[in-house]
Amino acid sequence: MIFTDAVSRPVTRGIPEKMSASSLETKRVWYGLQKAIRAAKRPSSQKLEREKSYRALVNNIFVCREENDLILSADKTKEITLEFRKNPPPLHSLSSRGLRSDPARQEPLTASTAPRFKFSTFTTFIRPLSPGLREEAWMDVGTVAGDARRRNMSADTKIAELLTELHQLIKQTQEERSRSEHNLLNIQKTHERMQTENKTSPYYRTKLRGLYTTAKADAEAECSILRHALDKIAEIKSLLEERRIAAKMAGVYSDSDPPRKTMRRGVLMTLLQQSAMTLPLWIGKPGESPPPLCGAISASSDYVAKQGDKVAARVKAVDGDEQWILAEVVSYNHSTNKYEVDDIDEEGKERHTLSRRRIIPLPQWKANPETDPEALFSKDQLVLALYPQTTCFYRALIHTPPHRPQDDYSVLFEDTSYADGYSPPLNVAQRYVVACKENKK
Repeated sequence: MIFTDAVSRPVTRGIPEKMSASSLETKRVWYGLQKAIRAAKRPSSQKLEREKSYRALVNNIFVCREENDLILSADKTKEITLEFRKNPPPLHSLSSRGLRSDPARQEPLTASTAPRFKFSTFTTFIRPLSPGLREEAWMDVGTVAGDARRRNMSADTKIAELLTELHQLIKQTQEERSRSEHNLLNIQKTHERMQTENKTSPYYRTKLRGLYTTAKADAEAECSILRHALDKIAEIKSLLEERRIAAKMAGVYSDSDPPRKTMRRGVLMTLLQQSAMTLPLWIGKPGESPPPLCGAISASSDYVAKQGDKVAARVKAVDGDEQWILAEVVSYNHSTNKYEVDDIDEEGKERHTLSRRRIIPLPQWKANPETDPEALFSKDQLVLALYPQTTCFYRALIHTPPHRPQDDYSVLFEDTSYADGYSPPLNVAQRYVVACKENKK
């Protein structure tokens, strides 16, 4: 008899067309065999789904490894198969993307062997434990990344809530402004009537007093809402900075902020410019003085910069000379009173341990020239300013202070290549201008 490989066609070739009654049993056996052959050749959809899901899980392991810069050791990575049959079939090595790992064990799962393995919530790879370590769990490679992701998720939730509150505050500000516009219009019309009649009667005085009182209350209410909104913005920025620092320490990056071995100079300069533009403007209450680190106001003597703060750091260059660079605080040791800072220029990839006198914190608020001119450097004052398109601070003289909140300083950098010893005026943001304690040359 000849069997065909086409599953869709019935296997009947070679069967006699007519059979005797005594051959009915043979016929039933024959077609039963035909059905079994078709079933054997037809792959099981459930089996395929299980295999597909399992391979997807294995692939996710490698994706997680690549995203978090983890090294997968094929010699130490084991694939565990929990087998419930008394005579388990031989296990094959797990192979994916050129890496191969051997199966962990090949024995039925019984009450005596089950306690050998302890699974944690975020376990990615498991290894068999020796008899002396049966009750100990193996530290899984996903713990650090999992903790960072959970913190990021918590921060994302908090940021989303703050953004919702900020949106509501903006709507309240608009509603408050719309209500106050009607009152301001009444004040304008009252003044026009007084000018037309060319007299100030007691009626108009009383009316204007009431209108101005209402306008003042409306302005204070709007100001309160705006200050509340500014607090929300500051809190959002703080959460974003904390998340960035946590991701940097854990080596975990989001899709929008992928890891880079070296940041391009143009990208770095753009980020520095954005940091200067988004520096918050100090808006104090009437009679309130600007705080330390607002504009030209230096930090207090006992101030300690926080992790992630940008500072001007005095370090030794390759040629042995000292220079001021833009750096980021990594930590502060209270016992030695020394900072650990990273050069903001990733091409350097250097970490420096410096004393407090070699660190100058950068301003955390911009000073408003219209309300707080005393918080700005004055003309011809000696400062340290970040030279444009670099990450180094150099001595300079203030040529022109800012006249508006969005204006920059105009400075003259010391440069011996010019006849008068100073460069032409260059603009530098308030963020990157700090006091220079050295004497003028």
